[in-house]
Amino acid sequence: MKTLEEVQAQFESKNKAGNEINILAYHPGQQYPIIAEVKFEGVWEASCFNEHGADVIQLSALCNLIKKRPYLPKDILCEVWDNCFPDVRPKVYSDGTGLFFINGANSASSSGVTKWGNYRVIENQPQPWFGGECPIPEGCEYHIRVRHLWIKQSLPASSQNWGSSQYITAYQILGEKEVK
Repeated sequence: MKTLEEVQAQFESKNKAGNEINILAYHPGQQYPIIAEVKFEGVWEASCFNEHGADVIQLSALCNLIKKRPYLPKDILCEVWDNCFPDVRPKVYSDGTGLFFINGANSASSSGVTKWGNYRVIENQPQPWFGGECPIPEGCEYHIRVRHLWIKQSLPASSQNWGSSQYITAYQILGEKEVK
């Protein structure tokens, strides 16, 4: 069973509309277990959300909570930007801890790391696969190489058999799925 702290850590402090959110309570087993206050036009108002962060009072997708993104695995190519300079978007590699390598460096040639406000996973070069945990970030399109054939995948990456290198010999991240 999740705790209030775990639920608070699961979501951003603003909703999709940009309103501040303060999660006050969590009551597991209820239809709308997340109790929060939302700041609308300078005034805090009560609200509640289902387990997935969907708003049940305003019934607008803009009022839904935003799930925090997990840290990317090391050496995933991304386009990054900050809100104060949204048109400046260098392509850099993730460091595996929520930061990004500086000046196009990666874990093999690191010259330091920095934090960016926003990122989007973009197409990466094909990589050999030797087995282990799933290397594909959540929400990304990808394809895998099985023996000598590239196969575009529609299954969630976590459902693949990544543990064995006998089945999958290589993979390529194609970027984040387009939200329509």
